Amino acid sequence: MDDKYEGCNIVESVVTSAHVTERKDDGKRAAVKRKTHFLVRLIISAIVIGVILVLHYFPSLPLVSGISGVLRQVFCYDVFGRGAFGVTLFG
Repeated sequence: MDDKYEGCNIVESVVTSAHVTERKDDGKRAAVKRKTHFLVRLIISAIVIGVILVLHYFPSLPLVSGISGVLRQVFCYDVFGRGAFGVTLFG
């Protein structure tokens, strides 16, 4: 029985190896970068969480009440059925 696909899909190519450049740092710099990036992300997330907690738990402060009012107007919290900033329908 003859193979009807004989001669089809023949690809001629030349495989060469890629030239790899040597890295100048020995890995310590990359480890320091990873740790620094992690610490920066951790600090930023802690600041964001702190701001949210201040807005929720200290609404009596004059600056916080002003910020809460502006955020309520910007995000239209009354549309979502919330009576106060940070309060949900279910809580």
